[in-house]
Amino acid sequence: MAIETATYINGLDATKPSATDPKSEGDDHLRLLKSTVKATFPNVTGEVTPTHTELNYVDGVTSAIQGQLDNKQGLNNNLTALSGLASNGLVAKTASGAVAARQIQAGTGLTVANGDGVAGNPTITFDYAGGFPNDASVVAYTPSGTGAVATTVQAKLRESVSVKDFGAVGDGVADDTAAIQAAINASTHVTARAGAVYRVTSMISIPSNRYLDFNNATFRRDFPNLYVFQNTNAGNNGAAIDENITLKNASFRDYGRTDASDFGAAVRFSFCKNFVIENIDVLFTSTQPSLLYGAWAFFISGENIRISGIRIDNKAQGAQADGVHCGYIKNFVMSDFSISSGDDSIALVTVPESYSYEGENKISENIVIGNGYCETPGYSALRIGAFNNGAAIADDKQVYKNVLFHDIVVGQVGSAVILLEDTRVDASLTEQHDNITFDNIQSVDQLGSFYLIAVFGDETSGTASTKSYKRLTFSNIFARAGGTSNNMLRINSCERVTFRNVTIEQNYGAAASAVACSFSYVDEVVYENCNFRTFTTNNAFQYTFTNTIRAFNTNFADVGNAFRGIEVRYNTSFPVSYWSIGGSITGYQRAFDVNNAAGATAKFADVVFSGTDIRGTVSDITSSANTDIAAASGLKIVNLLKRTVFSTGATGGSGSGGAGSQYISITVGGTTYKVLHDGTL
Repeated sequence: MAIETATYINGLDATKPSATDPKSEGDDHLRLLKSTVKATFPNVTGEVTPTHTELNYVDGVTSAIQGQLDNKQGLNNNLTALSGLASNGLVAKTASGAVAARQIQAGTGLTVANGDGVAGNPTITFDYAGGFPNDASVVAYTPSGTGAVATTVQAKLRESVSVKDFGAVGDGVADDTAAIQAAINASTHVTARAGAVYRVTSMISIPSNRYLDFNNATFRRDFPNLYVFQNTNAGNNGAAIDENITLKNASFRDYGRTDASDFGAAVRFSFCKNFVIENIDVLFTSTQPSLLYGAWAFFISGENIRISGIRIDNKAQGAQADGVHCGYIKNFVMSDFSISSGDDSIALVTVPESYSYEGENKISENIVIGNGYCETPGYSALRIGAFNNGAAIADDKQVYKNVLFHDIVVGQVGSAVILLEDTRVDASLTEQHDNITFDNIQSVDQLGSFYLIAVFGDETSGTASTKSYKRLTFSNIFARAGGTSNNMLRINSCERVTFRNVTIEQNYGAAASAVACSFSYVDEVVYENCNFRTFTTNNAFQYTFTNTIRAFNTNFADVGNAFRGIEVRYNTSFPVSYWSIGGSITGYQRAFDVNNAAGATAKFADVVFSGTDIRGTVSDITSSANTDIAAASGLKIVNLLKRTVFSTGATGGSGSGGAGSQYISITVGGTTYKVLHDGTL
């Protein structure tokens, strides 16, 4: 049989040689064994001493053992520190080459078992029923920042709540009154869901220290009379006050019913200090029943008040439905408003202290109202005065001082663009309305108003020791009366009234029949750079018991051939001083006329026309109706630069003693001249 062949040990056949192979082949088999052993271990040049067990340790090695050993972590300081730790359990490396034993510690509300982990995993248990704490009152909260004070999560969350948190639905159907009230009672900061409509069936009370930001939600009133929101101490006549209230970003609506079941007002803040009303929208359309006080959309009284961004439309509620009605106020600012009201748009009107409705016998002062729009088909746009309900007011301090209305556009009104009305009795006039200014008031053409500007005081007989108004100023005003029964101005019971840069025009359709502008019991009237255009068949400007009149660069004109332009009358108790510097008096039958009642004698300190264009269609300067100007202190014409004709064609008045007996006395350069009614000197 042929000799087997192999290169390495694993190629040898253990069954060979067979027993029958010739012995002569034995040396071949020996040489084969030597060659395969040497080929298998070519690098073994010495004694190999490991046992088979030790050699088996390399079983499974797939790469060089030395390389693997070289890549292994050497013994370092961390391993040395770890090997030196005597205790068992959890270990933490505290620094390079330093380790320490650690345990999980128990804390408030926590129980720990096997904290070192020796007996198994540590076990942490919360000491609250149900596991994790579900009561925010026991969970701490600390704001970030130096000096922060720790509180609880519950307290932090309760700093602001939503009416939804108390069950308010906001679908306009569910009654959300109780939920809203509960939210306001519970928190100082209350919000609502944007776009929600909350149905309210009774008045909601607001205590002190409340910040109500309703995120432009709507509150729909579904109850009669009263207000939707009212401060807690309203109506207690100052026995207690509320402070620090903010109401913002809300709308108020009703259901527009005709049975008065949802008729009422929006907000009442009275006897309050430090409050803000901002971005409030009111639209009320329910029918107005016969109520004494009506549906004032806002009633305000108190101190340190700021109102801005309000929009009111309650004109459908009719008479008594004021827009913003204020009683006693101090340090009051209102801006950025649009008001379309059934009655007065903005009314600063006090009521007697004896009334149960907000009466306070205090001086209101430091008031600024501007940058807005007003209109009212029922009464006046801007009103200041006293609410009397048909009776005189005896409270002596119910006046307004330091008041500024500015930058207001006035739409159609039913009575007056500006109305000042004081009904206090004579004996109570120890305080006066003072320093009241209307600046940059622009009115549309008034078709139905009775007055453009009206000032009514209590003095109607000249016996009052103190006039109702001290100083009134009207500046940068434009207004036009369009109705045939309209009056332009009526001013009564005032110490000084100033018109500055004022343009007022009357009627552009047909001539009116009433006196256009009347002044009575006024100490001083001043015009500066004004323009007045009347259109009446009556008298244009009528001064009764008026002491001093000054017209600087002011034009008085009529397009309807009014009877008298400037009429000074019933001035028997004091000498009158009338100055006209520049300007003009044109278009009247009698441009300047002194006219007294039977038996009365006019008294003049001086009458000065300097650079004034006086053009009457019948006469320029006239004395009529039982008035003998020469019998008074004298009429003095100084520096008359324009054409002037004295009493030309004047016919006198009833009981004048005939035209021929009338004359005026003119003193020029120390010489006195008498000018007859026909112009004869």
